[in-house]
Amino acid sequence: MAFTLKDCFGPLPAKTNNDQKPGNLSQNGYVSGTVPGTETPFGYTVTVSYVQNTDDIILYAEGKDIETMDSGKVAYPLSSGLKNLGLFSNMPFKAKGLNIGSSRLAGVGVTQPATFRVGYINAPDIRTAYGYRTFLLCLKNDQYTTLAALTHANFAPGTRRYISLVPERDYGGGTDVDKNFTTYYKCRLVITGKGKNGHEETVAPATAIYVYSTDKLCWSSKEFKTLNDIVVGPYQRNYEENMSVSRKTGGKSLEEYFLDLPKAMSVAMKTVVTAFENGLTPLADDANLYTNALNLVKTQGKALFDTAVAKSKADAGSGHEDLDDRPFYWARIKMSVKFKEKMQGFGYLPEDKLVKRLLLQFEESSRNYLGVDFTAAAGKKKILVTGFDPFQLDNNRRQSNPSGCVALNLHGTTTANGQAYIQTVIAPVRYEDFDGSSDPREGSGLGIVERYIGPWIDKVQAIITVSQSLPNEYNIDKYATVTRGGSSDNQGFTRLQYSRAIPISDPNLEWIITTLPPAFELPPAAYYWKYAYTFGEERDGSVPGQAPEAGRKMEAGSGSNYLSNEIFYRVARLRKEKRNTLPTGHFHIAMLQEVSNEDFSGAKTFTMLTIVKNTINNGVTGVPQ
Repeated sequence: MAFTLKDCFGPLPAKTNNDQKPGNLSQNGYVSGTVPGTETPFGYTVTVSYVQNTDDIILYAEGKDIETMDSGKVAYPLSSGLKNLGLFSNMPFKAKGLNIGSSRLAGVGVTQPATFRVGYINAPDIRTAYGYRTFLLCLKNDQYTTLAALTHANFAPGTRRYISLVPERDYGGGTDVDKNFTTYYKCRLVITGKGKNGHEETVAPATAIYVYSTDKLCWSSKEFKTLNDIVVGPYQRNYEENMSVSRKTGGKSLEEYFLDLPKAMSVAMKTVVTAFENGLTPLADDANLYTNALNLVKTQGKALFDTAVAKSKADAGSGHEDLDDRPFYWARIKMSVKFKEKMQGFGYLPEDKLVKRLLLQFEESSRNYLGVDFTAAAGKKKILVTGFDPFQLDNNRRQSNPSGCVALNLHGTTTANGQAYIQTVIAPVRYEDFDGSSDPREGSGLGIVERYIGPWIDKVQAIITVSQSLPNEYNIDKYATVTRGGSSDNQGFTRLQYSRAIPISDPNLEWIITTLPPAFELPPAAYYWKYAYTFGEERDGSVPGQAPEAGRKMEAGSGSNYLSNEIFYRVARLRKEKRNTLPTGHFHIAMLQEVSNEDFSGAKTFTMLTIVKNTINNGVTGVPQ
């Protein structure tokens, strides 16, 4: 369908004290009923009112008194601040019934007026009874006038009349979904009451008046929204994106700087970005928006990854400058920002479902989450390798990540001995992607590892996760811990220090050992046996008597307790659950930019890649077919 709920809802229109006309605030109504399934009576009074200006009217009711029943239970009106609905601001709403004069707002088929929903207290527990709450109604004045005219023309004076909602369809099987993937209900308004002949009657306006809701609490007509559009400002970059403009180089944003570098990788990345921007231009906020935008983000996201891989593998420059992963990283950032700016111009925020779905598709294609394909393995051992984005950009705005260089250069290659075929993905340095929590400080759960790497556990011969270590170090980490250190990520998010990355009930999952075979120990690469029960107090698992105790909490694994340790742990946990003999583990490789603001070195990167390729080439000889 062509509209979204942003076309149906709007904020309370701006008013001055002179044109705001509050309703009769002294009028009270009494709401009573029975708690479903308990036969327990309840009741409380509501203060009813409305807000009206020359164009609009909003009807609402606010809970006032709470009464104690003979049973000792207390009726407790549920509260839902309108600011939490994201539609109105700071307006009280504690509604169970709405009476205005002799008219009452009631639900037909959507709510059950005879059985109200309340929260009630039954010491010492607080519980919630089931049913539906009544609501708030937002209309244009001419719509309300139409309903009032029906009331006067069809019902006897002084009798009770109801504005009732009639569902457009039977919602027992679910809800409708708009193009922003928001579920909603659609009802038409009618007047129900005792007719002049003394019988119950329902009268509908000649032109149907429709209202919409996502929660059956707040209902609004599209006409109310049309003249009261939500004003959406320009997109404001998030923490990671803002790094580009807050830490400029040579007077340029980091996006511009890295895309303008005189190297084939930069030129190629800029070409993809330009194609993406050109594709954004004709997008329109119409019924085809999702389809057209989806095609764009998937096509250009894949082009970004494939082009970066091709340029890295070609390594055309004499100084190995095209092994650089930074133009790829900053191109993705620029494309994400441009897409969000375009969508926000249509009124869609980054947190809207439409935008989130499309950004996910862009992440999936540009990071190769869904592009892993071992068709060309042709009987060779299938090896899945992961890398990371650059990080710690606060320390060095020119920072690369050698593991990202590895992922771009090794994708779609065969080891020198011909035994294994490699596919790669590149992970972000963001907690939210790993645990699914958008909270900037807390989170523990499933994410990209379980979603995208998990399905390969029973399809490949080995999984090697790779990340940046300290200078000159090439460590095959021995132990991974479920415990996090909580250091800041690329979004500026942290996690509670020494909290768990994922909930566990089995103490044997406190830490997990690598299953990468000894063949991976090809100097300078070697097993790294260090770990710590208490952070900073290292133990060496290779020393007799110092092997870690099963079930004991580690505050740091062999690769410490950041996301490099976490991706190692998450893959190992999946392996233990699904296929315990699968070789999995983490390869910590040398940091190449050793001092603040040190730039990328193609020569150092080429040497690093040679070491990594040799290590994997030797390691796969110990991996079963």
